[in-house]
Amino acid sequence: MMKFVLMLASAIVLTGCVVSVPGLTSHTDVPLELKGFRTGMPLSECPAGAVDATREGRLLTCVLPGGSLGGTAVKASAMVALDGSIVIIRHALERPTGFSQPGVLRALTEKFGPPACGASPSTWLWSNGNDQLQLQEIQGAVILLDTVKSHTIQSIKVKSGAKNL
Repeated sequence: MMKFVLMLASAIVLTGCVVSVPGLTSHTDVPLELKGFRTGMPLSECPAGAVDATREGRLLTCVLPGGSLGGTAVKASAMVALDGSIVIIRHALERPTGFSQPGVLRALTEKFGPPACGASPSTWLWSNGNDQLQLQEIQGAVILLDTVKSHTIQSIKVKSGAKNL
């Protein structure tokens, strides 16, 4: 579980470089959501069935059991809330087809329209307002985040890490 939380923290830091490139994402008028969760939704306690919960000051991280997304098995899912609102949702995918996720890409395209190709190979992006949805095929991850509030989380993580040096 700790490995998954560390991967989520890495995603927070790594996603910051992609969001500031103008015209990189494909805008959709469809509100971005994953499995009924979207950024900005209230989350003061982890949903029933959560396998792990970590509260660090203003942050709440909930690790949820796997399931499926676009017909692909999900190893685990996590949500990070800042001040009681969801900012990041991440699904770690099983990779039965290697470094491609055709079922997930097809499902997301049907729901949100055609994506833009990201700065990294096999990364597909959609945007709606401050929200960005990423399918990172090689890493086997689907991430939905509020691009503005995720920077606040990144700052909090950096500051708390600096205190531990």
